[in-house]
Amino acid sequence: MAPMTSRNYFKRFFIATLTVCSVYLIWYNLYSANGDVGVMGDFDTRPAGNLSSYSIQQLKLIFFRVMTSGKKHCSNHTKHGRTTADGGYDVCFSANFTPSHNRCIVLSFGINNEWSFDEALSERGCYVHAFDPSLNKSDHMHSALIQFHNLGLGRLNEVNEKKWKMQNIKTILSSLQLQDRTIDVMKCDAEGAEWFLLEDVLKDLIDVKQIILEVHSLKRNPDTVSKEDLTYMINLFDNLQRAGYVVDHSYHKYSCCVAFSPFFPPGKDEKCCYEVYLLNTRYM
Repeated sequence: MAPMTSRNYFKRFFIATLTVCSVYLIWYNLYSANGDVGVMGDFDTRPAGNLSSYSIQQLKLIFFRVMTSGKKHCSNHTKHGRTTADGGYDVCFSANFTPSHNRCIVLSFGINNEWSFDEALSERGCYVHAFDPSLNKSDHMHSALIQFHNLGLGRLNEVNEKKWKMQNIKTILSSLQLQDRTIDVMKCDAEGAEWFLLEDVLKDLIDVKQIILEVHSLKRNPDTVSKEDLTYMINLFDNLQRAGYVVDHSYHKYSCCVAFSPFFPPGKDEKCCYEVYLLNTRYM
């Protein structure tokens, strides 16, 4: 074989470099949603164009960035409730977010008979309204400051196919005479109910200082998430941003993929839900 000349060497080096750069540009364009990503405030993910022009993989990447966009605006948040398993959640205690003793109101949707979070906030003097129809327990006082409601969070006011009484957040607040009160902490771990809760918070201009959500995929296995699902989820968080809510921080929850289909990405690192902490910028 003839020895490689200097000219051939540089030619091959140039081709190899060009190939690497091309691969990088393809990767970059994918991760920036075809290079057309504008700035959506804190989320830093709002596409400049119509979402319908994006592929499902690009939309998954955009939503992944929304879920992981937190910038930790709260300088003092502490875990309340269990610290080693589900049941404990972070609460912000910075400045105006600190729940006032004997004045704060907490709404807690989804208990699953795990009361540590609610009990921890009640020990700080908060009055907690807890909701979970799956427990099949009648309305009662769990403790002096925790009132249990045999009621679920729904899009409509109805009795569903499981014979559970469901109400939307506007009806719930009205029945508790809280429609004109600021809600200090709203926690929702209700297997998908978070989506219409957020819709109603925006639609009815409900005043909440901090919102704790377990954000699930819109589809359960074996169904898969569609472009329409992802577009809806991205737009809803865009509207939350415009209304003044920012992601403070989030955690990936690994257990959700047993029931819910992944929204990003496929494979061993698939993600089906996040624990997301939203703060209302009006109180910053």
